[in-house]
Amino acid sequence: MAGPPWFYYPFDHLNSEKLELSGVEANHILGARRIHPGDELVLSNGQGRVANCTLLEADKKSRSLILLVSLIAEIEPPQKQIILASALAKGDRLSNLLDMACQLGMTCFQPVHFERSVGKWSDNLAQRCERIVIEACKQSKQAWLPRINAICDYAEIPWGSKEGTVLTLLTDPYGRPMDAFQEEIAQADTLRIVVGPEGGLSDTELSHAQEEGGPKVRLASHILRVETAAVASIAALQAHVVYE
Repeated sequence: MAGPPWFYYPFDHLNSEKLELSGVEANHILGARRIHPGDELVLSNGQGRVANCTLLEADKKSRSLILLVSLIAEIEPPQKQIILASALAKGDRLSNLLDMACQLGMTCFQPVHFERSVGKWSDNLAQRCERIVIEACKQSKQAWLPRINAICDYAEIPWGSKEGTVLTLLTDPYGRPMDAFQEEIAQADTLRIVVGPEGGLSDTELSHAQEEGGPKVRLASHILRVETAAVASIAALQAHVVYE
């Protein structure tokens, strides 16, 4: 069974058994999802805390409602951190990238500017990305929202393990298959996959990756779209992760 639908509500503590809710999520509950009094739902704060609730009262005119909170649970964070450091896809392609990557377990999106990048980063785009991952987590019932970082230049990507046990892989048609990195994947706490633009990396960027010792992973023998490479790389990583 699919279970009750999930909604996003950034709470720290719910001290009362009854919760008054209004705004965007209340509108979503009453409008798009058509939840009625007596129906159950789940609120997630995006930081591992979820609350099972029952809708008690609903005012459709003011789009406000009262929920009965019956249980609050703590969900452990993902065992493996998966950082997607990617060039920007344009328009709806970026929306699809984030939606699918989030469903597959991406824990952080790091937009990257490459010399041949086409997409442009902005505050409005950052806010849009936040909304996309919230909706993806609600749909896939994930208790931890992926972080959306500020954009960085390709040269700023850390290739070493300064942040702990980190494995950084660069997608490249001339790299090795994911199977070749099974041992490194098992040992790493954080997995970072770097996806460049469809125009490819410049000679300077390729030289930088070689100097840093960045291993290359092959997803296909031909050029993939940014969103295809991003989603395929996370799926391939997850297929090689052993969860305890």
